[in-house]
Amino acid sequence: MHGLLVRYGIPTEQYGKGKAKTIEQLFEEVRKRECTLVTENGRLLRLTEVACLFVYQGGNVLAEDKQVFPDGRERRRTLDASVGEKIKAGDSPCDAVKEITRDELPTLQSYTAAVEELNDRVDRNESPSYPGLPTAYRK
Repeated sequence: MHGLLVRYGIPTEQYGKGKAKTIEQLFEEVRKRECTLVTENGRLLRLTEVACLFVYQGGNVLAEDKQVFPDGRERRRTLDASVGEKIKAGDSPCDAVKEITRDELPTLQSYTAAVEELNDRVDRNESPSYPGLPTAYRK
């Protein structure tokens, strides 16, 4: 994975530091089919589909404040939803919502969620998880 990133000019010095995930975590995302690496116009691009879950109570929206990495580092979250989850290849948005409620919000497992299919919204930017690697998020 490191060789591929270097070959496409992606600087990896910051991976695993601060807000950035490790190269091993990127490899695991690809292995678990949570993202795909493709080339576009000669550049490496990370593609991922994201399910966004909005949780409301009394007119207020629950917002995820931070993500805690296994090594204890923390990263502030600024999502346009309460929580988000990458959709694995072959899974539906409903499958991703079930994973969110199982892993991150178990108190919501007994509630029924209205799940909509992905729309055609695609956000392209550099992910704070992988500095220098352009990412396209389909939401």
